[in-house]
Amino acid sequence: MTHIRDEINRVTQSRRMLAHGLITPQLGQADLDFMDQQAATLKVDAWKGYTGAAPRGFDRGWFVDDEKIAYPMLERARKLGVKRVCLHKGLPLGPVADYNHPRDVIKAARDFPDIDSLVYHAGLQGVSAAKPSGDVPWTTELGQMKKKEPGLRNIYMELGSTFGQLVTTNPTACAHLLGQIVDAFGADHAVGHGLDLVRNAAVADRGVPALRDPGGSDRRAQVRAAHAGGEGADLRAQRGAGLRRRRQRQTKRDPPGLPEPHEASLPRRRPRAEPPLVRLGRRPLKESTMGDRALRRLTWAWLLAAAVAGCGGLTAKQESGWVAFHVCQQGSASASLEDLLEGGRVNYRTQEGVEFASMKACMERRGYDCDLGLAIGARPHTHCYPKAS
Repeated sequence: MTHIRDEINRVTQSRRMLAHGLITPQLGQADLDFMDQQAATLKVDAWKGYTGAAPRGFDRGWFVDDEKIAYPMLERARKLGVKRVCLHKGLPLGPVADYNHPRDVIKAARDFPDIDSLVYHAGLQGVSAAKPSGDVPWTTELGQMKKKEPGLRNIYMELGSTFGQLVTTNPTACAHLLGQIVDAFGADHAVGHGLDLVRNAAVADRGVPALRDPGGSDRRAQVRAAHAGGEGADLRAQRGAGLRRRRQRQTKRDPPGLPEPHEASLPRRRPRAEPPLVRLGRRPLKESTMGDRALRRLTWAWLLAAAVAGCGGLTAKQESGWVAFHVCQQGSASASLEDLLEGGRVNYRTQEGVEFASMKACMERRGYDCDLGLAIGARPHTHCYPKAS
């Protein structure tokens, strides 16, 4: 992914994309050597670890506050100058769910104050209803621990999958979670898309004061407290009035698009004509602006050039791995190649079940030892190493 990062940042003249390097501290010196390699050759921006995952030869995960297992990794991150450590917490994976609990982040953050810890998924245990008290399993516990350590400013809460799942399946639990994160960590320590929701929405949590806008303006982040019933205030009337005002302003700016009446008395603009369709393969796609079309052509040209250039520079071991993977892929349609390393290691993903087993067996017949690196959703990430001759 680092070459994609570099190309996107070059085209946009910005640093909008960052890349992780993988950490597996249970592997000891092998992991430290791999960190050195990733920092030197890939120039990674941060580290990503899966504390619940068990690599080959292990039956459990690890904790980031384990001074024997994880602290050498954190010391190496400090030495390499890549001082962002991102950890999969919550949404349990691996053989022992408890290793996904975020409680261990607090001690590690205290012992390494110069290293930023990013808690992926905000440590959410799962998509479930909040308790009557408003507690959200695992995330609330981490917030309570953090409030006992007000001096800790190097823990950040990532909201991506957590917000996306909760806001649609359990808005009340989502509101409690957002309010508790802002209260314990601060709005400027919540990372993810759509953070204006923290400033503008009615966040149903208890006793959270107004916070300064992290953007630096004089506005305050209005985080509203829940009423006695435990639910957030009903703001439908306020939202309706605000929507009417926005629609009216938009109508004045663009008078040809006349509003139509709506059953809730909110003006609704007539939809514009659908753009023509273009066909790519078997799927019709909407044609948009000339800029988008030019960007698509540029992207395809760049990918083709990268593929041609990349195939010409394979080592003998990489070429053997490439051939073995594509031969075995014929019987496993879901298999997708992830990495092809110089030492001959092949990383790929497949669906669970029959295809995972058949792909692994095929690679082993072709001279590779394979293990399950980590499982992401229903697509296990498999590592295959050339057998020692």
